[in-house]
Amino acid sequence: MAGSPNYDARELRHIDIAMWREPTTYAFPSRKQTRKPLRAAYDEHAAGLLGFLAAALPPLPDPLDGPRPALEGLSPGVLVVMETRPLDEGSTSKAAKLPAGFDFPTQDIVVLRSERLDDRTEAAVVFVPDDARPFLNARIAAYGQDPGNRTRPDKDRFEIIERFRSAETGALFAPGTDFDGPATWWEL
Repeated sequence: MAGSPNYDARELRHIDIAMWREPTTYAFPSRKQTRKPLRAAYDEHAAGLLGFLAAALPPLPDPLDGPRPALEGLSPGVLVVMETRPLDEGSTSKAAKLPAGFDFPTQDIVVLRSERLDDRTEAAVVFVPDDARPFLNARIAAYGQDPGNRTRPDKDRFEIIERFRSAETGALFAPGTDFDGPATWWEL
């Protein structure tokens, strides 16, 4: 390829891992690798999530009431709390964790903070921009539809989520944060 660097000319030392290498043959898993679905009816679960989300998202402000305060680089939106499903009785799992890739970066839907609760579930504060509400509703609705022969869309994102609820700005801070202390100057 024209313009490709020539790495053969370099004489750098490499880390030798030969002393830790152990050749072996492939062994099939000792137990069946099919995962039991967490939900009995995905359409009902999606409908429930859409209901919780509708209740958690306040109505959009009327443009006739005046413009919302603008923050440079941020679109207007709201905070919601997303909670995971409680673990089944007798579960050996350590916790019901949030989906690792829940964020939708192209829509600016991001998880801002998460917290492990006493019942081994997790709760996360999620920022949902006003213009991304239809997108999120459509993704949850698609998750609830029968996929036929295809894999269920966004199953890894929504299957573990139990509900959404509204959040106040204070939800961004760790529990026990003292806002009543003396004023302190600090820099970020």
